[in-house]
Parts: sequence; structure tokens; C-alpha cells
Amino acid sequence: MHPVNLKSLLALFVATLSLLQATAAEVLRFEESDFGKTPDGAVVKLYTLRNSKGMIAKIMTYGATLTELQTPDRNGAMTSVVLGASTFEPF
Repeated sequence: MHPVNLKSLLALFVATLSLLQATAAEVLRFEESDFGKTPDGAVVKLYTLRNSKGMIAKIMTYGATLTELQTPDRNGAMTSVVLGASTFEPF
């Protein structure tokens, strides 16, 4: 697996916004951070999206993988709904 290119990442960004049921105006924060490195030394980035409803999605550029998706439950408590990774350690 290789890091995704910018065009693929933008497509993933649009798809994630749809998943979070948010418009571009509702996205409160878009963060980028280093998540790790591949065995050949390529930097893997982690993008964090937050919307006005409190939802959080984290996507790493290695295979455009969704590493975390948190959403409020019916009582407003944040709940993780995917099995993700908190660190980048390729096989």
C-alpha cells in the first residue's frame, strides 16, 4: 500500500463530509498532523475533521484509511463507531 495522492485525498475529504452529513460551512476544523512513516520513509499524514454536531473523523493518507469516527449518541455522549488505529505501525 502506498500513500494516496492529493486528488484521492480530496475525494476522500468530500466523501467524509457526506458521511458526517455536513456541508462545507458546518466543518469547524480541518487539522493535519504526522501519523508515522512507511518502511521506505514516506510520511503518513492524519487528517482530522470536526463538524458542528460534534462528530469527528480521522483519516490517514496510507490507503485513505478511516482510523476513527466519533459521533454523539442519543444522550449526547461521544461514541466511537469504527475499529481504528491510534498509531501507525505497518505490518
